[in-house]
Amino acid sequence: MSQIILIHPDDATTKFLTPITDILREVLGDKLILLEPSQDSAPSNEELSKIIDEYENVETVIFMGHGSRSSLHGGTSNENEQHELFNFKNASRFLTNKNFICLSCWSVHFVYGLEGIKSSISFGNLPTTWKDITEARSISKNAYQNYTEKSIEIYQYELVNAFALGLKNGLGSSVSLKNIYNFIKLLINKAISKLVKEKSNLDQLLAARQLYILKLQMNLIEI
Repeated sequence: MSQIILIHPDDATTKFLTPITDILREVLGDKLILLEPSQDSAPSNEELSKIIDEYENVETVIFMGHGSRSSLHGGTSNENEQHELFNFKNASRFLTNKNFICLSCWSVHFVYGLEGIKSSISFGNLPTTWKDITEARSISKNAYQNYTEKSIEIYQYELVNAFALGLKNGLGSSVSLKNIYNFIKLLINKAISKLVKEKSNLDQLLAARQLYILKLQMNLIEI
């Protein structure tokens, strides 16, 4: 298996994704290249070119962090702010002829603005923090009705578990995004079934509902 790049920006609000990094370290060992862009800084054109040249033969890149329909973000010293790390132009340069797995909000839209990528796994909206819920409610009072911090905590845990184990099970002697995609979906289905079967409280049912939405919005592009 060739090396895999994992980009996980230094951001306090996405530290909950660290178990995924730990799993990848366990599975890949020295084949994992971990890039953690520092706070308040996007890569310059010179730095990006250096990364492209150094990792030209890497086939797969994983990004974990915040995003939007048109960019991927890095953290700042202020947890309420983010800065643009990648846009369509510089991400396309970096990802040409590579597989791309993007665990960020609205990456399902972002990948369609990229040029030259081989294959991708992307996601829709990912309300993984209570801040996401309160911001949505500030726009619409009907958003995420009955959700509590516990609902999101359960959802966050199951999402990270499915993504981490999906990667672990899907990474064989060669990287198949279709296998990874199918394993993640299978693990999400198992989590939904477990939460619905237990029915111990409303928080579990709401977490199961959000996992179902996540599964529907997941997207695989194979070229």
